[in-house]
Amino acid sequence: QLLFNKAYADFLIKQENYQTAIDPVQNALMIKMPKQDKTRLLYILAQLYQATGSMEAAYNNYKLVIKRNPKYEMAFNARINMAKCYSSGTGDKSFVIKELQKMLKDEKNKEYQDIIYYTLAEIDLMEPDEPSAIENLTLSVKNSTSNNYQKSVSSLKLADIHFKNLNYTMSQRYYDTTMAFLPKDYPNYVEIKSKTEILTKLVNNLNVIQTQDSLQRIAKMTEPERNRFIDKLIEEYNEKERQRQEEERQRQMAIAQ
Repeated sequence: QLLFNKAYADFLIKQENYQTAIDPVQNALMIKMPKQDKTRLLYILAQLYQATGSMEAAYNNYKLVIKRNPKYEMAFNARINMAKCYSSGTGDKSFVIKELQKMLKDEKNKEYQDIIYYTLAEIDLMEPDEPSAIENLTLSVKNSTSNNYQKSVSSLKLADIHFKNLNYTMSQRYYDTTMAFLPKDYPNYVEIKSKTEILTKLVNNLNVIQTQDSLQRIAKMTEPERNRFIDKLIEEYNEKERQRQEEERQRQMAIAQ
């Protein structure tokens, strides 16, 4: 009976008939089996509920999976998917946040911090808590060193938020990062590229105006004020150049792969 239900569920899943596959998985779970096998089936059931839009049931099953101390990869994916279920309007926020923060502290998740910060940002945007979302998205971009797709998606969401808030300089910077890593088959790629080009021209024009205003302001400064102002400009330029070089290095690594 157990083998039949598992085989039937596997057949239905391969046919992408996720709704029908739920019953044989539930039937299989009623039969005694090793702990590891049951954990795996609970994870599959959670995925099926998530795929069919039953987010509360999916959330509850992911939570059961986590409490059973599964292997690393399953535990990681269960926590991320549970957070996605929460961002769809169901579940316990405090539990989700606690689990994600626990993941950030785990050294094994260091290369996946970009995904975790992005997931936290999605929860922030539900509240909505935009300042926290901006902070988490910025950290997602900063910590994205090997996942170019995640870097582009995090940069794009951050660019869109800054654009909405009329912060065109920051928006243009993150659209630039987006275009450096965004795959050409990404939805609306052409529109995003066009928007980036238009915004770049706008920011360049704004910089010209700002430069003229700054020159007039500098001319009115005392010498000590002028020196402090110039030192600050040099420091900001060096930091931007460091970020640009790092992004270029990552882009070259992505091309070489």
